[in-house]
Amino acid sequence: MGSESLVLQQRVSCDDAANLHCREITLRLSADCRHLVLSRYTEHYGPAVVRWIERSHRVSVSEVFRWLVANGEVDVREEISLPEAGERRRWSSAGIGQVFFNEKGQPRDINTRMVAPEHDD
Repeated sequence: MGSESLVLQQRVSCDDAANLHCREITLRLSADCRHLVLSRYTEHYGPAVVRWIERSHRVSVSEVFRWLVANGEVDVREEISLPEAGERRRWSSAGIGQVFFNEKGQPRDINTRMVAPEHDD
């Protein structure tokens, strides 16, 4: 694992008829799957020069997760199972509302506003 890359950008451009520039940006996991590696690879072909350079930036996957939790947008979803009624309710803090599912997992009813579940106390 860790050898496959996600290609984020690939670009080829010609400044003129004699020069060619190739650029690729990739994201992959390190071989031990503990780091994300962002690589930028550039090639330049010209009449007097062929040059390439690769720059790689590494960050710990756990640090990325910590950053996401501290700085990312929160979207909370919760499922409440009601086995005695044979239905499930899905909630979203984004205000999507409730969706009731029948025993086959098909949506039965959708409420577009947030309401608390009814309890038989």
